[in-house]
Amino acid sequence: VLDSGLCLEKENLYDIGTLLQDAGLVSSKSEGRRFVQQGIVKVDEVQVRERYQEIDIINSPLIQVGRKRVRRILYEAK
Repeated sequence: VLDSGLCLEKENLYDIGTLLQDAGLVSSKSEGRRFVQQGIVKVDEVQVRERYQEIDIINSPLIQVGRKRVRRILYEAK
């Protein structure tokens, strides 16, 4: 189930924990990092392997946590 896109304006690089929390896919950064460590986080169908990986959101990535939590991140330049 694809949730509506989240529009972020702060910067184009996000730490994966921060991105997951800001997108509302997890309740905390540490929960997001735990999910990365468990191997259930994907960005554009590619598994995220590093807990502190930075994600470039300029190309509007599709973020997935598990099977059901999916959200497209929209980047809006200032």
